[in-house]
Amino acid sequence: RIENIVAIIDQLKIARYEIIVVDDCSDSIISFDGSKRNDLHIIRSSVNNGPGFSRNIGINKASGEYLCFVDDDDTITPNTFHNIESHLSEQPTTDIVLLNFNDNVIEAMSNNLILDDIEKRQNKSTDTKDKYLESILRNRYIPLHCQPYLFKRSFILKNGLSFPETYLIEDQVFMAKSILTSSAISMHREGGYCYNNRTESLKTKDSSSKVCN
Repeated sequence: RIENIVAIIDQLKIARYEIIVVDDCSDSIISFDGSKRNDLHIIRSSVNNGPGFSRNIGINKASGEYLCFVDDDDTITPNTFHNIESHLSEQPTTDIVLLNFNDNVIEAMSNNLILDDIEKRQNKSTDTKDKYLESILRNRYIPLHCQPYLFKRSFILKNGLSFPETYLIEDQVFMAKSILTSSAISMHREGGYCYNNRTESLKTKDSSSKVCN
């Protein structure tokens, strides 16, 4: 899965991005030569503490204006971050940006239904928070993943938002708090996040014993 990290990093070979790789005591050895790149930070943990713990490390280490959480086995479509720059300049007050999200196995997990529903009810991508809340309630859609969103870092820090340091359900708790706390949500459909639904992942295998610390 290292090749997926490399592909994502190769998309961001410009100075205004930073990449923080948190290795949660994995079996794989990350062999990036970070000495030649001041935009790349690799943090290795000696103990496996779960995704919530790793993402919190990333939040605290980051210095950029917006945060995007990426799992090492997933992919981001080319130029997603480049395309979104103009959107962010037009939406400077947005706390959360909703992106395209596609699940490679379970179509219902993708958020196209929500994006389509929002677009039908407004012509512009402003004042989206109320429409988003209405849409997820109407369609009984639970935001299960943090990946198809960008989060303004100052918003996260100001409100003391963090992931529960558990092995499962950490996304749902973080997303619920973030969405309800936010002042403005916008959406951007150019590019997107491709989720690789693996049978051996924490979400799909029997990991009930690891839900609680």
